[in-house]
Amino acid sequence: MKSDLTIWMNMKSHHQVGFLDELSQCYEINVVYYSGIDDRRVNQGWLEIELEKYEVEVISYWGTIKHLLKHKNSIHVIPSYGSVKTLVLSILSSALRIKWCHWSEAERHSSKNFLKRIVKWGYVWLINRFSLCAYGVGKKACDNFVDWGVDEKKVYCLTYSKVVPSTFDSELAPAAYIKTNFLKVIFVGELCLRKGIDILCEAARELEEDDVEFIFIGNDSTSGEVPSKIRSLTNSKYLGVRTPKVVESYMLQADVLVMPSRFDGWGMVSHEAVALGVPVICSDQSGVAGEIVRHEVNGIILNENTTGELVSALRRFKCQTFRNKMKSECVEVAGMYTPKKNVERLCKPLKI
Repeated sequence: MKSDLTIWMNMKSHHQVGFLDELSQCYEINVVYYSGIDDRRVNQGWLEIELEKYEVEVISYWGTIKHLLKHKNSIHVIPSYGSVKTLVLSILSSALRIKWCHWSEAERHSSKNFLKRIVKWGYVWLINRFSLCAYGVGKKACDNFVDWGVDEKKVYCLTYSKVVPSTFDSELAPAAYIKTNFLKVIFVGELCLRKGIDILCEAARELEEDDVEFIFIGNDSTSGEVPSKIRSLTNSKYLGVRTPKVVESYMLQADVLVMPSRFDGWGMVSHEAVALGVPVICSDQSGVAGEIVRHEVNGIILNENTTGELVSALRRFKCQTFRNKMKSECVEVAGMYTPKKNVERLCKPLKI
């Protein structure tokens, strides 16, 4: 008999489609979205995706509680304490002895707010006392949990996953790069300081005389300041927001993806690039660093995350032999983080 799993998520994401589909083939699952796609994600090019038969949106507080009680014999996967709904779910599950586990990315920084720290301490107590386990999205998240005070024996790694495509469609988007013999660099993400967009723009400026071309894709949160800066560069182009499939097509035209983030809980765009065979330069503050992106294997990890360090890394990628070596490793690394592998990582600690 298949085990019953309930996965709680704030919104439906194209990033999780493969994992949930694979999980549904092995187990009886129901996936509950308790918020819906917000304006921020819409501005990033996310589209509404039709719900599968095992998925449901439950937006109201009372609705989430009723759904928990309806599926009280299920194992519930709850994403942290960041919203009132998920905090209530973990408290009720613990009180009613409903089986549950935690799953989240690393936190950006520890809150200095006294009330939030009290809530976290209480949540950690619930994990240690009542949960089956705590899944971290990568090693950084797992280390983060232990720093919170979560029992190390309860902590397991469960990253996000990505289907490695057997075929690639590079014709969904028009040709983005002008100089075919130049190094083709792509950035995909929100234009903001957290993503290190200022570091990348300065690197692009320093490389104006080199054979390097940049394209930037993503929503702007700087009131036009960064797009204006990009347009002032002779080697750069800003393409605005694009849908996920079109972004994938643009990635396939690039030689390297650059993500000099000051913090990323995971960094799914880097994961997607590697699955497409595109090497990545990322900072060591990204969750993917050391896992999906491996230094000198399928990318370069920036330890200082400075403009100078990024410029040096990009100049190394101008060597065709170096690029080919990195590219050849990408799909092999991505193959370790497929939906099927993730289902195994999820189910092993639960012994189902």
